[in-house]
Amino acid sequence: MNLKKILAVGLGLIGLLVVGLIVAGWILVRPWVAMPEGVDPVAVEARFQELSAQYATAFDPAGKDNRDVWKLSAKAGPAFEAVLGDRPLFRGGCDRDVGEAEVIYRSNRAELSPMATAYHELMADGLVLGDYRFYLEEGEEDPDVDIPNFVGLRYLFMASMIDARHALADGDTEAAMQRMDDASQAVAGLADSRELLVSMMSIAFQHIWYEVLAETMSLWPSAELAHIEALLQSEPSHKESARRALERAVIFSVENLHLDNLEHFRDDRYYAPEAQVVGRLASGPAKGLLAAWLERERTLILAWTFEGIDAAGDGREWEPAKRYPDTKSVLASIMLPNAGSLIGKGMESDQANAAMLQALRNERAYRYGEGSPEFVVPFGDGGAVEVKRDGGCVRWN
Repeated sequence: MNLKKILAVGLGLIGLLVVGLIVAGWILVRPWVAMPEGVDPVAVEARFQELSAQYATAFDPAGKDNRDVWKLSAKAGPAFEAVLGDRPLFRGGCDRDVGEAEVIYRSNRAELSPMATAYHELMADGLVLGDYRFYLEEGEEDPDVDIPNFVGLRYLFMASMIDARHALADGDTEAAMQRMDDASQAVAGLADSRELLVSMMSIAFQHIWYEVLAETMSLWPSAELAHIEALLQSEPSHKESARRALERAVIFSVENLHLDNLEHFRDDRYYAPEAQVVGRLASGPAKGLLAAWLERERTLILAWTFEGIDAAGDGREWEPAKRYPDTKSVLASIMLPNAGSLIGKGMESDQANAAMLQALRNERAYRYGEGSPEFVVPFGDGGAVEVKRDGGCVRWN
């Protein structure tokens, strides 16, 4: 009898221990598997489907030979680096000092001129870059092709702005203005590409363009200043461009989070060996659990990115750890873009646009006998457009 009681008590304790382990395990696992309150999978999926349909046609290459852009940029990068070495051709901000690099560039202009000419021909319809798949010819495969060589494109853009500055100083206003037109086309076209890195490149190009505008503002005839003002007014919102690019980036990423797409994880040409484990699981006994987990991860990536984009667009702070303190996600922590930071850069660029327009109006007022010959137009958190009679610059945040 006593033995039975002992066994009963023992079994009871074991049962409690098992229950305790189950509860403890669930407490540990729940943040990684449960859908958090506040996330509506149905609403998230509806927004995903709407944006997926929208961005499916966002990269129509008609009229844009992206492959020529890619080939030119891939050629220009090494060519400029071979001439300039590690000397910066263009340094942003108000402490720019690249005189030696500019002299070397201009002394090698004949060698680099064909690429510069090809670049400006591509500017005729604006530089709109889309999905990397449009850089490839039919039947061609290249796993290393992703986006154009931004080093090469950046060199070409910087060289164009240097040429504009020198042409204006030499009195060739027409050639200088053509470079301004091309710069505006490049900034607007890249912003409209809706590829995340391309959208960020449009902001980098805008910085270079604005610095040259500030430096040369006092040299432009009044009629040309009016034309430049029209270019600035037509510039797209970089905040909105960044938002679209972020949306497209997350849509493109999660479209591949399906079991049907996991077979390619076993392809050594494209993925590291570690990723092949996922492909093997997809065809093994863990397929059901993997499918459920991937669906949750996919929903969280979408939900958190959408919420981050909306918050940043409204000027609100947003962090997943604060909004969902008890929720964990493996893929979202890796793939989730920093929406606040990226859209913040776009907002700064829009503020710089407004400041540059005000600087142009200040310059016109000075020419009509009003205002100061030197002025500063602040923007954002510490940024400013500075204009002087002997030059100018832009201070970025």
